[in-house]
Amino acid sequence: MIRQIAQILVVVAAFAAPLVVAIPASANPDIARAKQFITDGVLRTAKILRQHDRTRTEIADDLRVEFRRGFDVPTIANFVLGPVRDKLSAEQKRLYMREFEELIVQTYTNRVIYFGPRVDSDISDIIRFTSHRMVKKDQIILRSQINREGADWVKINWRLRERDGRLAIIDITLLGISQAQLYRSEIAAVIKRNGRGADGLIDALRAKTAEIRKGKVTRASSP
Repeated sequence: MIRQIAQILVVVAAFAAPLVVAIPASANPDIARAKQFITDGVLRTAKILRQHDRTRTEIADDLRVEFRRGFDVPTIANFVLGPVRDKLSAEQKRLYMREFEELIVQTYTNRVIYFGPRVDSDISDIIRFTSHRMVKKDQIILRSQINREGADWVKINWRLRERDGRLAIIDITLLGISQAQLYRSEIAAVIKRNGRGADGLIDALRAKTAEIRKGKVTRASSP
């Protein structure tokens, strides 16, 4: 389900949702602060990647913390779910949120295990910001390039929103493709394919995560 982004970016997946309590919007995000927010996250992720020789549980725990720290997880999960979210019971919503997050965490844990041995040193010039654009009152898009050391730089746009003083990524565009829209399309396809609605989706996410934990899936694919 999750596409390969870059060897040094393990935790990039992100993305307004009716289930999130409304909080008054802030003024336009500070550009310097937004850039530092992204840079710090990339550096922390690169550090996790270099510590690939730890246990799977330790790696997953660090990635889970990083995912929640940098992204608005409920917003992401709800947007990806699409209109069907309005038909879910409270228990189905809870289970879906849990399985969605766990699938992402375990997928990127595999990425650390797979790509980690290839990253044996710090990359001093890891990210460059090329431009930015304000979107609405409380959002900003930062255009950047990520250094893969020995390969072409990867173009990534980060869409951030500031609410109640907190920055969070709500979408990432990789090579012109919105990851939020990509995941939403894939989830819709899963629901249509299994014909069992939310329950079928939850089971599919759970089954895929179980395969990943067992090492049966090295690179992510749709559930």
